[in-house]
Amino acid sequence: MGSRFFSKGVAVILSVMLLAGSFPSGSAGAAPGSAENSNESSALDISQEGNGRGFSDIVAGNGEISVTEASYGADSRRVSETSAVPELPDSTTAVAGKTGGDPGFTYAVGARDWVEGKDYYFIENDQVKLTIGTDRLSTNDPVDTSDEATGNNKWGTLTPGHMMDAAPKFNMRDNLDYTEFVLSKNVGRTWWYPTEKLSMPNIQVADHTVVADGTWDSDPSVKAQVTYSIVENSPLIKMKVKLINEGTADFSGHLAYIIDPEEALEQQSYVPGWGWRGGQVSEYITSGWNNNYIFNGIQDKYTGHTAHAIIWPDDQQPSALIPEGYISGAWFKVTLPVRGTKELVIYHLPHNPGPAYEAYQTAEFWANVVKQGIDPAAIGQITGQVTDSEGRPSGGVEIELRTVEGGKYAAATTDSRGMYSLYAVKGEGYSLHATNGSENYEQQLAGWGDGNLIRVDFNMTAPVGEIVAGVTRGDPGFTYEGTSRDWWPKNDYYYIESPDIKFTVGTVRTAGKDPVDWSNDASGNNKWGSLTPGHIMDAVPKLTMQENLDFTEFVLSDDLGVTPEDEANGKHMEWSWFHPLTKLQLPDIRLDGNTIVADGDWDSNDEMKASVRYSIVEGTPLIKMEITLDNRTGSDFNGNFGYIIDPDQPGEQHSYLPGRNWVYSQEKNAIRSGWTDNYLFNGINNAFTGKTAHAILWPNEQQPEIIMHEAIFMGVWFPAVIPDGESQSYVIYHLPHVAGPADKPYAAAEFWAQFIRDHGQAEEYGSITGSVTDEAGAPVPFTEIVAADENGALYARAVTNREGKYQIFAKKGVYRITPVNEEYSVEGRIVEIGEIRRIQADFTMKKYAEVRVELPSELVAETPFEITMTVQNLTDAPLQNVALEVHPPYFVHLLDEGSLEIPVIDARAQAVRKVRAVALEGGRSVIQAKVSTDIFNLTGTSSFDVRRAGYYGGDNHSHTKHSDGVHTVAENSASVYNNRLLSWLWSSDHNTDSQGPDTDAVTESYNGRFLSLPAAEITTKSGHALAFGINGVPRYDINDPESGYSWQDSIDEVTGQGGLFYIAHPFDQTYTFRNPYQWTGFTGVEVWNGTWHALDNGVNERAFRFWDEINIRGDGKYYGIANSDGHTKDKVGDPYIKGKIGGLSKQNVLELLRNGGYYGSNGPELRFSIGGVDMGGTLQLESAGHMPFQLQAFDPNSNLTSVRVIKYPVTGDIADYARREIVFEEDLTGRQTNTFSKTIPLPVTDKEFYRMEVRSEKAQENSSGIGPLAGTGFAFSNPVWVELSGSSNSAAIESISYKNKTKYKLLPTFGVNRLEVYDNRFDPKKLSVITSSGAKETSIHYTELVSGTRSVGLLKISVTAKDGTRKDYSYVVDTISVRDKQNQGR
Repeated sequence: MGSRFFSKGVAVILSVMLLAGSFPSGSAGAAPGSAENSNESSALDISQEGNGRGFSDIVAGNGEISVTEASYGADSRRVSETSAVPELPDSTTAVAGKTGGDPGFTYAVGARDWVEGKDYYFIENDQVKLTIGTDRLSTNDPVDTSDEATGNNKWGTLTPGHMMDAAPKFNMRDNLDYTEFVLSKNVGRTWWYPTEKLSMPNIQVADHTVVADGTWDSDPSVKAQVTYSIVENSPLIKMKVKLINEGTADFSGHLAYIIDPEEALEQQSYVPGWGWRGGQVSEYITSGWNNNYIFNGIQDKYTGHTAHAIIWPDDQQPSALIPEGYISGAWFKVTLPVRGTKELVIYHLPHNPGPAYEAYQTAEFWANVVKQGIDPAAIGQITGQVTDSEGRPSGGVEIELRTVEGGKYAAATTDSRGMYSLYAVKGEGYSLHATNGSENYEQQLAGWGDGNLIRVDFNMTAPVGEIVAGVTRGDPGFTYEGTSRDWWPKNDYYYIESPDIKFTVGTVRTAGKDPVDWSNDASGNNKWGSLTPGHIMDAVPKLTMQENLDFTEFVLSDDLGVTPEDEANGKHMEWSWFHPLTKLQLPDIRLDGNTIVADGDWDSNDEMKASVRYSIVEGTPLIKMEITLDNRTGSDFNGNFGYIIDPDQPGEQHSYLPGRNWVYSQEKNAIRSGWTDNYLFNGINNAFTGKTAHAILWPNEQQPEIIMHEAIFMGVWFPAVIPDGESQSYVIYHLPHVAGPADKPYAAAEFWAQFIRDHGQAEEYGSITGSVTDEAGAPVPFTEIVAADENGALYARAVTNREGKYQIFAKKGVYRITPVNEEYSVEGRIVEIGEIRRIQADFTMKKYAEVRVELPSELVAETPFEITMTVQNLTDAPLQNVALEVHPPYFVHLLDEGSLEIPVIDARAQAVRKVRAVALEGGRSVIQAKVSTDIFNLTGTSSFDVRRAGYYGGDNHSHTKHSDGVHTVAENSASVYNNRLLSWLWSSDHNTDSQGPDTDAVTESYNGRFLSLPAAEITTKSGHALAFGINGVPRYDINDPESGYSWQDSIDEVTGQGGLFYIAHPFDQTYTFRNPYQWTGFTGVEVWNGTWHALDNGVNERAFRFWDEINIRGDGKYYGIANSDGHTKDKVGDPYIKGKIGGLSKQNVLELLRNGGYYGSNGPELRFSIGGVDMGGTLQLESAGHMPFQLQAFDPNSNLTSVRVIKYPVTGDIADYARREIVFEEDLTGRQTNTFSKTIPLPVTDKEFYRMEVRSEKAQENSSGIGPLAGTGFAFSNPVWVELSGSSNSAAIESISYKNKTKYKLLPTFGVNRLEVYDNRFDPKKLSVITSSGAKETSIHYTELVSGTRSVGLLKISVTAKDGTRKDYSYVVDTISVRDKQNQGR
C-alpha cells in the first residue's frame, strides 16, 4: 500500500488556485497538433517550470530505441525538486472478488471479453469497475498476426492476470478489447509482442485488491506481479507492477502497458504537447509530451462512449509513448540487475470524456491529481440530467463549470440519456451553466458539504441541428474502393456531415508542378490526400458510407491547350484531368459555423486570390461549393474555371450527360454543346451494385462552356472573364449518392438537378429511408422499391443494396412504398413527408417457400450421384401445383427427368425430391433448382467441386494487403471461390513474396478444392509484368541507369528459372510498358486487364492488337491472358481464364499457363479446335487443305450474340496485321439461344494462326470493366497455329454414326456431345468413326451408368494421329430401347 500522507493545506491552496481559473478550456477551433492545441496549461499546476518540447521525434515502428533517461524528464514540472509526490491511496471501500456472472457492461463491437460461466476477478467502487481475466489467448507464434494467433478481438485476455474490461459506472460502456504488459529489451513495435508478454496465472483477491503473479514469457526467471486496485474516491485504476530478476544475467530494457480500445471511429490518441493521431501508422514517440498522460477517445465529437487514459507519476516518466489511435501505450525504462527489483505505478482511467475538442479534460484533471499527489478526498463530482418539458432526455446540451470570476473550469456534454458528469476540487463559488445553443441556464453551487457528489438537473430541450462540421485526424468511417482512400491519420482534415452525406476537405498537397510528368508520385493521382489543400478528398452517402472518390480539383486556365506543344509546356486540353500549373491552392482553412471556408490563390499567379465555402444544403444530399475568384494580378483575365472529379470505383466509371448519352472510357474530346439538363453523372450503367455514384450539378443560369464527359474523369468548365480588380463568383454542387435502378442510374442526379433548376426550397423536400429484411432479420438485397403518389402514379424507384437498405428523396406528400421481389410477399406502406421530413419505412418480407439443394461432399467425374432438393412451405396454407426444375451446368448430365411437379405441399410442411446425375468432367460450378407456382418464383443453388480432369477456371493477377490491395489473401480467395466459382487465384503483389505464407495457409484450408498461389508483379516506372512459378521476388531495378538491367534481362532471368513471364497491361496510361515490341522470349501478354472491358476502344484493344502483331512477327508463340488485376475482393475473378487440366494442382495450373490451352472470359464459355488440335496448340500438316474447325460456345448468364474466327498470317512483319481476315462469323442476335455448336471445314495452310471470339448479351453477375460494351459478355481463345511439316498431328473425329441413319441422333451440345441411340442396348461395335486424314480410331470404351428401357452411359473414343499424337473424345450415350420407342409411337 502507498503512503497515506497528504497535506490538507495543499488541497485548500489548490482549491483557491483552481477557482482562479487554472483549468484549461481547450481550443475548439484549433487544428489538431497545432501550437494552439499542443501546449495547454495543466489543470492543478502549481509550478510554472518548463514549456514542453513541442513536436516529438518520430521513430518508425520497426526501429529500436535505447533511452537511459526519458526525454521529458528535464522539462518536467515538479512540486518540489527534492521530494517525491506520494502514491495515491487505495480505496478501502472498493469490492474485489471472483465470479463467473455477467459483469453488467454494455459492449462496443469487438470489446467483450467476458465468457459466460468462466471465472474472472473484479474490483469496483461507485465510480468504476474492472475485470481481470484468467485466459491465455495469445500464442508465441513470432510470425502469425491473425486474431486466432494473437488473441486480438477474441473473448478473454491475451495472457492471464491482465485487465479484460473496464468501464465507468456513469455509463457501464466497455470498449476495451485487451490490455497487455510487455517487457522487452528494445521497443520495436507498437503492438504484438508474442514472446515478451507478462503471463500471470496465479491470481488472488487480497482485501480490496487483486494480485496477479507470474513470469515473463521470454525468460521465466524474471518474476512479475501486478497489484490492481482503485484509488480512493476516484475512477482511477491503479496498477503496481513489481519485477524481480532471479536469473543469472542483468536485464536492461523497457516495460510497456498497452491498451486496445475498440470503439468504432473513436480510436484516436492525444498526447499533451504533441497532439492527436487518428489511426495506426506503426510509429511511437520518444519525446514531445508535456504532461503525464496519454488519452484515447474521439477528438471532434462527444458520443457518450467510454474514453481511456494511461497516467503515470511525474517522477516515473516514460521512455516512449504509443499514440496510435487504434493502440495506445506507454513504455518505461527498466533496469534489473541479478536479484534486483523494479517497481512501477501506472494508472488506467476509463471515463466519460469531455466535450468535442476538449475530450481529454477529465484525463488531464486526474493526471494532475496523480502528478501533484492531491488527496482524492478533496475531489468532488457533479452529475445530473437534462430533460425537456415532457421529461425526455436532452442529449447534446453543453455544460460548463465556472469559477467565481466566470472562467471556465470544466466542461461536459450530455449523452443520449441527458446525463453529464464533471470532476472538480471541492470548494465554494462554482456556478454551473447549461446551453443548447439558443437557451442558457445558470445555477450556483453551494458546495459539497461532507459528501463527494452533487447532482444538478436542468430542464431544456435538446439542441437542434442536422449538420455538423469539424476538424480531426480520426477515421472518418468510410469503406474504400479502388485507390480512393485519402485519409491518413497523421494529417488533419475538415469535414461536414448530415444525416444524408459526409465529405472531407484535405489539408495536404500531393500534386507537383511538373508539366510533363503524369506519374502518380508527380500528379497526386491515386495518392492519399488532396491534390492541393482546400479540396474535397472524399464524399459519401450516409446510407452506405462507401467511398470511391480519388480526388477533386478546381482549375483556372487562361489557355486550355490543343496541341502537343501546348501540353509540353504544361497547357493541357479541356478534356484532361492533368493541370499541374493551373490549380487553385487553398491552404487557409477554417470552420465557420457549419461551413468550411478555404482561402488561397492560383498556382500560376498568387495574386489571383481564391476562396471556396463548402456547405450542405440542409435537408438534401447536395454539397454546395461557393467559389470566389478575386483578380489582383494587375491584368484582365480571360479563360475558364473548372471543377474536375476522379471517381475511382473499379468497373463503374461510366459517365452520363443528358442529351449526349453515355461514355465508357476516356474519349479525350471536349463537349461544347448538346446537353439538355444541368448535371453530369458518373456511375455504372445497366447494373445496380449499390456503390456510390457522383454527379456535378450547376444552376441553370450558370451554364458551362465545356463539359468533360470522360467516364474515368469528368468535370465542367465555366467561362471566367475577370477584369483586374474585380471578382467572379460561381456555385457548383456535388452529389455523392447511391445510384438508381440499372435502367436509370442517374435518377437521383436528375431529381436534384431539377430542384436546383427550379430554385426549390429544401424545407419542401424530404426522404424515405429504410431497410428490407426477411423474417429472420437477414437483409434482402437488390429488391426494387416503388414509390407511388396519391393517385397511384409511379413517382420514384430505388433498389436495396447488399445490406437491404434503400433511400428515396421526394417532395412533401403522401406516398405508397412497396418492395417488389418475386420470391417474397409484402404489403406496401403509406407514408407522408410533412412536418417530419425524414421518414423511416422498414419492411419485413415474408417468403412463400425455401428450396435447399444438397449434394454429396465428394464428387468424382464419371461417378453418378444424387441431387437432393427440399422444398419447404413457409406459409400457413397449402402450396398447390409446385413446379420444380433442376438446372445443372453443361458438364453435369441428369440421369433422371429434371422437370418435376409436386401436387401439394401442406402448410409448414416440406417435400423432398431426388434426381440422379453424373459429372462428365472435373471442375467447379453450381446446380440450380427453380421452384414456381402461380404466385411466386424462387431459386435454390448449391456450388460444388468435381475432382479429376476437366475445365477449371482461375484469376492470375490480384492484389492483397501485402501490397496495394484492400483485402486479405483469404478474403480475396473466398470471393473468387464462392462468388465467381473459380478454382485458383494468384496473389501477384507488387515486388514482394510476403503473401506466400498466407497463400499456403489458404490453400491448405480448402483441402484440395481451391488453390491460393503466390506470384509477383514486377513493378517499375517503365511497366509491369507478372512472374509465375519461381521462388523469391524478381529484380525490379529495370531501366535503372546504374544497374543497366533491362526488361529483356528480366524475361531471360524469369524464364531461365523455369518461370513464366507475362507482360501486364502494356498500354495502361499510367504504367505503360516501354517499347514492348523490342522484347522476345516471354510467355504471353495480359490482353484483357479487368479495369477495362476487353472491347474498350483503348487500353485492352491496343493490347489485343499488340498480341496479334507479335504472333505475326513469328519469333515465338505468345499467349493472351485475361486477368482481373483486382485490388478488392469484389473485383477479383473478373475476368478470368479457363482451360482443361488433368486435375486441380499448382503444377497443372502452371502447365496450363505455359501451354496456352485456355480462354479468357467474363462469362461466356468456349471450345475451339482445328483438326483436333485445341487452342494454344499447333496443327501440323503434311500439306495445305481443308480441316474441321470445331466451334462451341455457351453462356450460363444470357443469350449469345455472335461467334467468329479470325485468321492471321505469320510473316515476320507486324504491318501484315492489315491482312487479318474474319474467316467465320455468325450473328446470333435475336435467336434467344445461349448455346452454339458447329463444325465447319475451312482451308488452312502454312504459317498462320486462328483465334475464336464469342460475344453475349450479358457478362457474369457483378462484372465490371470500363468501355462502351461494359456489362456485356465476351470470351476469346488462344490461337491455334498451323504449320506444314513432315507428319500430321491431326487427330479429329470428322463424323460418327451408329448402325444406320434411322437408328441414332448425334446431338451437338456444349462440352460433351450427346449420342441418342434407338436400340435394345448400346453396342460399341455398331459405331462407325471417320477420322481426319492419316489418323485412326485406336480404342473405344463404353461404361453404362443407368440400365433399363432408357439406359445412359459414357462413350470414350481415342484417336491417334499419323505422328502418334493421341486425343480422347467423350460422348454421353442415351439408349432408348426399340420396344419403348415402338410403344411411344402407338
